[in-house]
Amino acid sequence: MNTHFQLAAEKDTPLLIEMMREFYQHENLVWDEEIARSGLHKLFRDPGLGSAFIILMDEHPAGYFVLTFPFSLEFHGKFALLDEIYIRAAFISFDRIPAGPAPSLYEMAVILRVAVMIQFRLCV
Repeated sequence: MNTHFQLAAEKDTPLLIEMMREFYQHENLVWDEEIARSGLHKLFRDPGLGSAFIILMDEHPAGYFVLTFPFSLEFHGKFALLDEIYIRAAFISFDRIPAGPAPSLYEMAVILRVAVMIQFRLCV
């Protein structure tokens, strides 16, 4: 299984909207497509705000995540915030620990790779 992250561009808006809708429905969040489109448009037009990435598994869209770049006095400047992360159900292993909904190894690997990427982007 080959997993990699693809920097999303404006052309990816329909796919991102589709996955955002899935994520919001799964989490019972209020969904407003116009607000989502507007937010993505702003993100794509100003890379200083952050970036959206598509998670690809064997070239199939398995999910997405969004990094934004707020400013913090505590962290002495700009830092990366993992604003949203979503992995489609078809790509999640449901081998859960009986005591609760622990993340699958795949979910943990994606989160770890995102964390490493954040560190790299902030140190470059």
